[in-house]
Amino acid sequence: MLAQITVDKKAVRNKFFTYRVPENLRVKPGSLVLVPFHGQRVVGVINSVHQDKPMRFKIKKIESIIYPQSLLSQNQIKLAGFIAKKYFAPISSVIFAILPQYLRRIKRPPAASRQQTAKQKAGSWKLEAGSCNNYLLLDPENKYTLKIYQKAVKKTLSRGQNVLLLVPDLSIDLVQQIKLFSKKSLVLNKDDYTDKEIFLKWQMIREGKFDLVIGSHLALFAPLGNLGLIIVHQERNQYYKNEQSPKYHLREAAFEMARLNRANLILQAEIPSLESYLALKNKKLKLIPFRNFPTKLKSKNKIKIIDLKQERGLLSLKTLKTIEVNLKKKKKTLLFLNRKGFSRFCICSDCGFSKHLESQESAPALCPDCQSTNGREHSFGTRRLEFELKKLFPKAKIIRFDKESNKISDFDIIITTSYIFKLNQVFDTTIIILAEIGLSLPNFRSEEELFYTLFRALNLGREKIIQTFYPEHRIIKYLLKDDFKTFADEELKLRQENGYPPFTTLIRLTYEGNNAKKEATKLAGLLNKLNQSYNSPNEILGPAPVFIQPAGLSRTKVRDLPRAAARNLKYEIILKGKNPYPLLSLVPDKWKVDVEPVELLK
Repeated sequence: MLAQITVDKKAVRNKFFTYRVPENLRVKPGSLVLVPFHGQRVVGVINSVHQDKPMRFKIKKIESIIYPQSLLSQNQIKLAGFIAKKYFAPISSVIFAILPQYLRRIKRPPAASRQQTAKQKAGSWKLEAGSCNNYLLLDPENKYTLKIYQKAVKKTLSRGQNVLLLVPDLSIDLVQQIKLFSKKSLVLNKDDYTDKEIFLKWQMIREGKFDLVIGSHLALFAPLGNLGLIIVHQERNQYYKNEQSPKYHLREAAFEMARLNRANLILQAEIPSLESYLALKNKKLKLIPFRNFPTKLKSKNKIKIIDLKQERGLLSLKTLKTIEVNLKKKKKTLLFLNRKGFSRFCICSDCGFSKHLESQESAPALCPDCQSTNGREHSFGTRRLEFELKKLFPKAKIIRFDKESNKISDFDIIITTSYIFKLNQVFDTTIIILAEIGLSLPNFRSEEELFYTLFRALNLGREKIIQTFYPEHRIIKYLLKDDFKTFADEELKLRQENGYPPFTTLIRLTYEGNNAKKEATKLAGLLNKLNQSYNSPNEILGPAPVFIQPAGLSRTKVRDLPRAAARNLKYEIILKGKNPYPLLSLVPDKWKVDVEPVELLK
């Protein structure tokens, strides 16, 4: 017998290797084995077994079995192939990301694996008409999500099928509530268990001892048999894009997993990603019909807009008056700062133009929009805001809630970032300090992200106030109208006109280290030469230094560095088009490849 095996070596990318199976060994697809490889003994996973046939060259033998049972199902092996192909990841890195890390370190069978494990019963339920559907659940205020989940989970479990629920953050209150849906539920969190304990839990899942698994990237690959339902909570959350190799998107992997297992899929969102919104328009997703589209804030109080061009600072007179009134009435005020890309920035007091300032970058002498000289530099983080408010309201109880200070105590005023979305809490007043922060960042998703962030922040307050230098901006306009649908349609039209996802594929190539500029220039030349030979060429952007350098340098400072100092930088090349994958054949292994990247700044 011959076996095709994936070895635990990233450098081999998408290759399988053929080994002979000794007569005394009994292996099957998914078994873990030890094989000789270039003078080493490495761990491998069997992908397939087939009959022996004459070979021109000598075939090496499998040395021993580490785990005889099938650790991976055929569907998991197919899912690994899908991820490797779509995200240009070495098949070995995908296979061994699916397996518990504990298995990569052992060289002999663990005691538990020597005994035959119990096979999971498939259950008597057969797929009925209307199953295997992909659904979109829109719940702007998260009022109905738990009820919908409970109904879907219990219905699936009653059929003898299993459920996988994926969440971006296991610390949210919803997790413990969902855990109660089944007595055989498991929250799979790598922070709670050692590698060995995760492996033991993984074995128990294989043996059918759990029917509801809750988690994130670790849970995605849980060996649940007879899978009937996959739920992706907050489907547009950026955490779902894995930033380590393999750089897959959990939502897209969940789509493929549902297809392979003929399982139902529910994507949940307060506001959908543009990818999911387009899938809904193209009828690849069905809207769960308890809520009308488009989304609405459903607030009795309209959003109040404050034009900061008429104010002297970033705390307007209206904002200060609102806080003062709330203090007298014992009401709680939330001040929200969108911190993404937000440390230093300049603002033109005449036209409202704002620009993110990178480390060591000075504010421009003239405004790029109106040529005014009335541009001022600001630095306004949560610490600075806390300091200013304590001077203005010395008797108020003021707290910060962010990554640095994340404990809630009694308060009158809470200063926060998107970290507040971890809590399921509504405040008397939400005030957006500066709505447009983030728009100046070089990311085609910046307006979508800002709309989503502001929408969620405004939903946290009964009274809603937006401070902005751009009251006429379309994001503000559509927030005022509660009209996500028109905003999304406009944004999709712009993306299609400019050739951006979801209408094209975007691939980011990055190189960091010695002679990065030289390496990037060389690769860009090769890519352009090959690209010109295509009938429908892709677009190649760059090479260019990344927006935020590892050393904290700005792009403008990169140009001023001496040649010797400029060698150890990070450069990028962007491939954009209908099918840029063939260009990747020229990319050396030392480059990092990110298909459909979420991070475009560093």
